[in-house]
Amino acid sequence: MPGFLRLLLLLLTLIPPLACQAGTGQAVPLAFLVDANGQENIESVSAPSRINDFRDLRHGFSGGYTRKVHWFRFTLSPPVSQNGESLPVSWLEIHPSYLDDIRLYQPDPARPGEFIERRTGDLQPFSSREIPYRSFILPVEFSTQEPMTLYLRLESSSSSLLILHQWAPEDFHSAEAGEYALLGAYYGVLLTVFIINLWQGLWRSDPLYRAYLFYLGCGLGLVFSLNGFTAQYLFPEYPWLSNLGPSLGTLLTGVSGAYFYRLILNIDQRTPILNVIYRGVQWFSILCLPAPFFDYYTEIAPVFLYSLVLLFVTGLFRSFQLWHREQPGGSFLIIAHAASLFGALSVSLSLLGILPGDFWMINGFQIGSLFTLLALALVLVQQVRAIDQENRLSRERIQIAETREEQERLARREQSRFIATLSHEIKTPLAIIDGAAQSLKLLLTGGDALVFRRIERIRRAVSRLEVLTGQFLDKDRVDDETLTVRPAMMDADNLCRETIRQLDAGQRIVFESSGTTRLQADEMLLQVALRNLLNNALKYAPAASEIQLRLNGTGHRLRFEVTNGGTAIPEAIQHTIFDSYVRGPTDDSIPGAGLGLYLVRRIAELHGGTIRLETNENDRIVFVLDIPRSPAEEQP
Repeated sequence: MPGFLRLLLLLLTLIPPLACQAGTGQAVPLAFLVDANGQENIESVSAPSRINDFRDLRHGFSGGYTRKVHWFRFTLSPPVSQNGESLPVSWLEIHPSYLDDIRLYQPDPARPGEFIERRTGDLQPFSSREIPYRSFILPVEFSTQEPMTLYLRLESSSSSLLILHQWAPEDFHSAEAGEYALLGAYYGVLLTVFIINLWQGLWRSDPLYRAYLFYLGCGLGLVFSLNGFTAQYLFPEYPWLSNLGPSLGTLLTGVSGAYFYRLILNIDQRTPILNVIYRGVQWFSILCLPAPFFDYYTEIAPVFLYSLVLLFVTGLFRSFQLWHREQPGGSFLIIAHAASLFGALSVSLSLLGILPGDFWMINGFQIGSLFTLLALALVLVQQVRAIDQENRLSRERIQIAETREEQERLARREQSRFIATLSHEIKTPLAIIDGAAQSLKLLLTGGDALVFRRIERIRRAVSRLEVLTGQFLDKDRVDDETLTVRPAMMDADNLCRETIRQLDAGQRIVFESSGTTRLQADEMLLQVALRNLLNNALKYAPAASEIQLRLNGTGHRLRFEVTNGGTAIPEAIQHTIFDSYVRGPTDDSIPGAGLGLYLVRRIAELHGGTIRLETNENDRIVFVLDIPRSPAEEQP
């Protein structure tokens, strides 16, 4: 990027000295007459009685977009060479280069009172021009040393502008070289920006860069047509094509500009008014594209120019907003819109006939567009730098997260090994203690009842420790990221009956089954979930109360319902009841570590199912476990 900026600065430093070389000829004072119906001819407008009908102009002429014909009267004196001698030929330069029908009437020295008509304009083939130049050059011959009055008729479907300069031929050739060098530097800067952005390849993935290249390409095409190079180099024998260039280029620049600015200014549904303005200008420009082909550009052009000015005014306001928010490139956005507004206002006021058609006023668009496109290129440079920095920070954050995740993974593995080892070490003494308690109970037949109660307390404590150890092992297993669920075809009805059989309080559980109960699931994990649901119900339900287990096999999912009449679960913990280490309303007499329902939830998730808490019509607590019949079934 720094090399790119240095190259642009080098090219820009060439423009001021070249501009000094590209001087202009002597401006020709004009007087004009409006021919509203196009009925006038040279005989009628040159009659002595019509002199007062012409209005003098202090500067260039600007009639706006109109179908009217304009006549001009002006006086030329023989040019003077560099050594002070009068020359017999003067070159009359006519600007701008997109005027349609120009007719010059010069007095005929052989027939006093008569005129010689000569035609030019962009509706004529370039090869028919007397002097091959991007705008229109008509040589004027002087038969005497006296000033000569000429007339010019102008009719154009584009804006009726007219700027005349008188040249000595040698002076024109000298200025032409500097002018073409200036324009070459101008196009060189824009082409350099275009090629560099194309070469970078960001347009392949980023719509903002595609929009910028589209906008830059349309801008290049527009100024190429406005300067007359389309007729000179591209379509010298097809004037109707070159005639379409300025109008189509202007509309396409409106389309691409509205789209690009909408992206770079972050205009979307969050900025509704600006979104309507920019989308409106974009679609209005698209709808107007056929107008030049059907000769309606004169009618739609004023509205289009006003919409462009509105676009740049609102864009300048939005640029200040983004600059205030410290968005990358915000200051260059302000410069870009200020330059665009300068160019749009200067050329629009001239094209609409509000300001005179001064040479620099008409070319203000090209000056403004140069700085606009360069400023926008710098905006993209800064945004790319910001994106690169953000990507670098993101990569660093990802690397830190991956390192932390790896550390956590290693810690979990160490924890799993520790829990497995600890559980193994605990189970052996627990089994010894339980066996010893049972043996002691058998040896003390007929002994003290108090001793028997203490032995039972020992066995319940051992059982509690075994349950807790099993839950810790189960939690460690279901939380292991390497766990693989191994679904196999099974019968949930058999699973429920087997789980009930294994529970000590199985006689309290009433089981009902309906529908088709076959499914694909990991039988071992599903049994862990079902056992924890039933154990949870047995613990929290009143002693000797009935627990209901219903299995419903209708539809694509199996529904396990475990209902008990235990204490209502407070609403404050209902949304966390399935988290780890969360216990329901209890006292110290109810064993548990708050892992049972968590294990149910994790196993349900591993199967693509759900677990939820409900209350039935009798205000009894219902835990509902939904499991899809197939692992491919999605959650509802």
